[in-house]
Amino acid sequence: MNRVSLVMIIHDHQPVGNFDGVFRAAYDDAYGPFLGFLESHPEFRIALHTSGPLLEWIADHESQYLSRLRALVKRDQVEPWGGGLYEPILPAIPEADRHGQIRALADRLERDLGRRPRGLWLTERVWEPGLASSLARAGVAYMAVDDAHFVAAGLERESLWGHYATEDQGQRLSIFPIHRELRYSIPFGEPKDTKKTTLDQFVREAKKSAGKKLELVGRRSIETLNEMSAVFLPGDRLLASAGLVPVYYWFVRDLSAPEIARAREFLARFEEERGENRRLVTDAPTSKRIDSELLEYDNYNRSTNDEVSHNARIRILRRRFKSFLGARKPTR
Repeated sequence: MNRVSLVMIIHDHQPVGNFDGVFRAAYDDAYGPFLGFLESHPEFRIALHTSGPLLEWIADHESQYLSRLRALVKRDQVEPWGGGLYEPILPAIPEADRHGQIRALADRLERDLGRRPRGLWLTERVWEPGLASSLARAGVAYMAVDDAHFVAAGLERESLWGHYATEDQGQRLSIFPIHRELRYSIPFGEPKDTKKTTLDQFVREAKKSAGKKLELVGRRSIETLNEMSAVFLPGDRLLASAGLVPVYYWFVRDLSAPEIARAREFLARFEEERGENRRLVTDAPTSKRIDSELLEYDNYNRSTNDEVSHNARIRILRRRFKSFLGARKPTR
């Protein structure tokens, strides 16, 4: 009988310089309770990537978390994954710095959890083929990348039910494809969507390679990406920050065709207003012209992987887009 294995890799991250209250809320709401869940379900095995800034905060404020997690690593329930210590975009920094960042996090994980990582979490999933040799030389054995890279290389999405090998300059690296629909549904969907019954259905559909539910989700995702291509340009400066891509995805997803036609004009103006507002805060911090809502957006934008931040930024964008459309209705 054919079997499909679901490899679960959890990514826990808070960016450098985030507010202490955000760290605390995320720990109390997510990291702490999830560790308790793992302790009470020893049969549930995962890989876990915890970024350097979050590890440092936990060591300073919740050190017992590390000793508890170390016990799960020792019993082979949790496999720690590495990465760059402070979450750098790896292709964007020199190789010496790349190796230094990877080594620094690996050293810390080995010290705190008793095991040196062999897997690597790729920051913002930014991949270039030349990374294979660089990461292999840094001691990385395997990692995960978006399944879009496999499709671009000529593979069919329906066949991506395993892991693959790539190489550069004679250096070999194993890579796992990240399933697109699950990647979007797990952080942004309802909790019931990830219940065991749904995962069972996913496995059945995977075996058939033609599940109707995944097909519908995939079709809707492709439709939204096509709509985004009508808004954004190749190398678009509006997409300079990878953390904004999922926000723009959900912003564009519910727009009508006439609204999509106006979306780029709005977003370009919105970014100009944000820049002007930041300059005003620096040059005239007591000015009454400072837009508090834009400041709120900027604050949320510092924590791009937080669901509260994600939803708040979309809410602000939709509210201001509605005002933008209302202010520019044609007169008769």
